[in-house]
Amino acid sequence: MASLARIPFTPEQEGTISTLAGWMLFVLVVHFIAGGLALIGSCLGVFGAVASFGVSPVYGALQVVQMLLVLGLAVALLVQGVLLVQARSALSGVVQTDTSDQQHLTVAFRRLKMFFLIEVGFTGLNLLMALVGLGMTFVMPDMADLGGGFDAGGGGYDDPYGGGSW
Repeated sequence: MASLARIPFTPEQEGTISTLAGWMLFVLVVHFIAGGLALIGSCLGVFGAVASFGVSPVYGALQVVQMLLVLGLAVALLVQGVLLVQARSALSGVVQTDTSDQQHLTVAFRRLKMFFLIEVGFTGLNLLMALVGLGMTFVMPDMADLGGGFDAGGGGYDDPYGGGSW
């Protein structure tokens, strides 16, 4: 039985693998940028959340929960970026070398599997963030002494010229 350590790919197949590795580079850069910005945003958002406790403890607590969810999102994005770096490196090894193709593909697929499992976790995080945001929407009018519910008129905008609508 022949060893599958080297898998013979046609130049067209190697081109497809190279293209995939190129797109992975783009996606991993986007993940690192988004993860870094989310990390900074969650750290800065905690200051506003702590300040909100004085006005409305419920709103402040919801804002803290939201910032923790954003922190989880940031960490997940950064971990996904690392997984894509590793998968991209393994796919490049398939194209650039004629040995250990099977091992390179195994590494690439394992990293991609983890990437997509984390992506499933994003769905849960996004659902939680939407629920917290909805809760904050219902608590916000109470903070502004507008009473419960939504402001049906004007959106809370005070026209300094007394002209009414736009």
